[in-house]
Amino acid sequence: MCLIMKGKVRLYNMKFKEKTEFGRRIKAISLCLSLAAVCTMFFSCTGGIGSENPAVTDNRDSVTDTSVEETSANYVENIVRSRTAEDSAKALDSIADADFDGAATVIATCNYEDILCPSEGSDEISATALARNKYIEEKFNTSLVSKKSASESELFEEVRKNKASGTYYADLLSVNVTEVGTYADAGLLMNLYSLPGADFFSYDYFNTEAMSQMRAAYKLYAVSGDATKDIRQYYAVFFNRPLAEELGMGSLYNLVYSGDWTWDKFAELMQAAAAARGTDSATEIGAMTDLSVSSVADAVMASAGIHYVDTVYGSVPSLSENQDAILDVISLCRRTISGGSGFESCFGTDASAVSSFRAGNILFYVGKLGDAELLASSETEWGVLPLPAYSADTVGITASDPSHTAVLVTTIDNALASNTSLIIQALNAASSGCMEDAAIEYIQNTAIRDNSSISMLRYIAGKTAGVDFTHVFCNLETLVSATRDAFYSGVDGASYTSYYNRYKNTAANLLKREFPLTNAA
Repeated sequence: MCLIMKGKVRLYNMKFKEKTEFGRRIKAISLCLSLAAVCTMFFSCTGGIGSENPAVTDNRDSVTDTSVEETSANYVENIVRSRTAEDSAKALDSIADADFDGAATVIATCNYEDILCPSEGSDEISATALARNKYIEEKFNTSLVSKKSASESELFEEVRKNKASGTYYADLLSVNVTEVGTYADAGLLMNLYSLPGADFFSYDYFNTEAMSQMRAAYKLYAVSGDATKDIRQYYAVFFNRPLAEELGMGSLYNLVYSGDWTWDKFAELMQAAAAARGTDSATEIGAMTDLSVSSVADAVMASAGIHYVDTVYGSVPSLSENQDAILDVISLCRRTISGGSGFESCFGTDASAVSSFRAGNILFYVGKLGDAELLASSETEWGVLPLPAYSADTVGITASDPSHTAVLVTTIDNALASNTSLIIQALNAASSGCMEDAAIEYIQNTAIRDNSSISMLRYIAGKTAGVDFTHVFCNLETLVSATRDAFYSGVDGASYTSYYNRYKNTAANLLKREFPLTNAA
């Protein structure tokens, strides 16, 4: 079981303020103006774990599924983002043409409809996804259809039941990265290396860093790329601008651009703010979060570019021989986010870090970029910074919330794998740039207050969000015990080495058993 660590408990009697009517009107007006401005541009652009892949037949005609909602897109007339429509069309030109003969391409999900297959363009993000999908539909003579489940568990059960009955369910699934291992363990996933033309590691619109942690031996279990990228799930640091100025901290934005925005610098500034603000250990707090300490520790590890498992194509995954590096990260975490360093987690308590930050009581709030909406009506002026870098050598790496990070998979009984391969490539190619821009504009219109933070959004969006094998296969509890749980134990002050040594041999044998070299397609 994962060790969830809680920060010190300190209660605040501050009400979370609702957004003002003015703020809501500004958001609505901004969206309407954005959509109106781009409508005229559309027509100016051109268009081991699991079993081996069995012989399959297409059972689509026999499918009758009433357990989930399946919808096709309701297009807002001629919606497209003017900055990126032409780029999207050109990206699709590099992909081979194919005629799906009008057959629908079904994408099943429970969480990611807005970025992959929205039924309407309700904001900048879904409107852009609709425009992208329209290009794809025209290129392949298909329609992209959403199949929406109420929860991850419901989606899994529907996929499992349909496979057992031999009936078609969907061409693609978009699931949390933390669900991939569960699908793989049930024998539901196709080896994506076996898809025709599946050279996903050769294109910059795929997140090859993340996908390298989604493979084992000769199998690739999931795909990550610009179609699944959602910067709202990127971890970030929000700062109190008046307090930073009062304490003479200079431009925090310049720290980012100079490469000096590291965890050590974060700790230095946090502790300076804590000392200036507090009079005792209960009030000397410079940074807060509503995340668990273990989640923030995971983010620190990801920002260091360190993985627990080596995943080389054609080799059995193995525990990484990087214990010294992990101990260095543990030491960093102890002096930044645990052990009374001026950092507090409100996770699992009645306190709210968001409320405290909105009231102007702390220098830093650590959360996700999407939390900007929660701060939109704050009385305190604030800015946003990326997750601090582990060192000057890792400034291009960041982390996203693994429990809300989307990936694409397809089922082992997919009878139209060649079509699916084209759709995966097209979705990511046509998303390159445009979906990122849409998310930036969405956050800008709903929350951001200053031009420097708008520029910082684009800087953050340019970073690569890593994924770890132990999140992809978090269903393998012994592996998690030897890796992340041992790490959490060390962050919490116990002996990482003792915890790791207790489980490492069992975990190593588990990897050999679950991911044998015989799993080549």
